[in-house]
Amino acid sequence: MTTRKTDKTRSKIQSAFLELLEEKRIGAISAKEIMEKAGGTRTTFYNHFQDIYDLRDTIINDTINDMKTIINDFFHSRSKISDWHDIYELNYLRFRYIYERQDLFRTLFSKPCFKDFKIKLRDTMNANLSRQFQNYYSSYIEFSGKNNEYYTYVMATAFIGSIEYWIMNDFRISPEMISRYFTRGFFQDLGMPLPPR
Repeated sequence: MTTRKTDKTRSKIQSAFLELLEEKRIGAISAKEIMEKAGGTRTTFYNHFQDIYDLRDTIINDTINDMKTIINDFFHSRSKISDWHDIYELNYLRFRYIYERQDLFRTLFSKPCFKDFKIKLRDTMNANLSRQFQNYYSSYIEFSGKNNEYYTYVMATAFIGSIEYWIMNDFRISPEMISRYFTRGFFQDLGMPLPPR
């Protein structure tokens, strides 16, 4: 069980690591450097992480788990998905999470040491959405067999593309607007009635 102090220490270590990644590649960063920036000792670093690569993997896994939690909490809070408002809300929750962590996502999408992050995020979103849509969305559209696989994969891939576009444009579009664009695209692809502009 983690404590607030442990969470705060881990957060400081992660932030220092991400800052250093702006200056140098992962192989050139030491635990000592991270802790000088975070305000602690190498021992503190190794109390939390095995090495620099474990720290990187923790950042990836924590971010993906946060996204899974957003989806799971959303679907568990309702008995069914009834219209585009529900899908918009899910998209808004995901995009708001990213917007609140702009620097993190810029790093995750741009640094070579995180090159697998986009694939892991896409695959996780695909598997999670597929399972959830099968359970909750079947009353609104037939999500079965290949259609389910196709639409959730396309949705997960488009989600990654939307994040990349958003980063390239320095997050100038609000989370509300990018969620609206994304939701409209999803409904249009499925041939369903479009939400208003």
